[in-house]
Amino acid sequence: MSLGDLVWEDRNNNCLQDAGEPGAAGVVVSLFRDNNNDNLPDGPAVATQNTSAAGAFLFTNLVPDNYRVSIARPARYIGATGSLPYTGSGPCEPAADPDVDATNGRDKGTGAGTGVTEIFARSVTLDPKAEPDDATNGYWRVDFGLVPNFDLALSKDLAVGQPVLVALGSRVNYQITVSNEGTIAATAIGIVDRIPFGMTLDDAAWTAGAGATATRTIAGPLAPGTSTSVTLTLRVVNNAVPTFVNRAEIRDARDDGGNPVTDIDSIPNDDVDGQDDLDTANVEQAVSIPAGGAGTWLLLGLLLLAGGLSAARRYGRV
Repeated sequence: MSLGDLVWEDRNNNCLQDAGEPGAAGVVVSLFRDNNNDNLPDGPAVATQNTSAAGAFLFTNLVPDNYRVSIARPARYIGATGSLPYTGSGPCEPAADPDVDATNGRDKGTGAGTGVTEIFARSVTLDPKAEPDDATNGYWRVDFGLVPNFDLALSKDLAVGQPVLVALGSRVNYQITVSNEGTIAATAIGIVDRIPFGMTLDDAAWTAGAGATATRTIAGPLAPGTSTSVTLTLRVVNNAVPTFVNRAEIRDARDDGGNPVTDIDSIPNDDVDGQDDLDTANVEQAVSIPAGGAGTWLLLGLLLLAGGLSAARRYGRV
């Protein structure tokens, strides 16, 4: 009898092998006996092998029994859970029981996050003449989905020496830092800056885009655990805006092989607060009130009213 089948890159963490999702090569797979079928190994591994270039594995010449299959989690990956942004729980964490769900290409591995070293499938009972695959009574449906541990974060600050208070015509300098918090090097990191009303791009290193945006790409590679920074310069062109709220966000990135990849805890280019791929930095300016304008008379009226109330209190009339 035989038992297999596949370890693959579940790039969208949906616990199903979709078209274009490749196998994960070189992953260590171990096979254990589980005589009492309690999903715990009874003794040391009876066989160990590495997945092929296509991510396949197959244990052969097995006798009828209960078997537990596990994989050693590669540093590059975390176990599939079915949740985006990634969390340690989800529709397939814990995973389905292979004896109950024989769907091919569905994740059967339990074990999520970077804190686990082993991802395991619940035990399979090999029953003579009852298994669904090949003439030797094979069960080739024990599949493990691995999510690339790709995680970028962005922070935005005023550049060193840049004052918070600005004026019409001022050039405002920002520093944008991208950090790699995952375990996969990042390339082609695209950044989008959303320019607030009253400011304009004044930086040749950035490309002006539609809807008051500017973009720039960091070629990389940006290694895990490292950061890199770029600067951005805008100019104040309207003196009637008291606060300029400037937003920057990661809009796209690739892995170290140049492949599109999903960030595990944020959605690029969605302009939604509360995610670590977006940040803001603010500057202020004193708003100018035209001489003799309505604003002047309103300010004068408020000052006179304040003065009258003060006098009334002084003489006990309020």
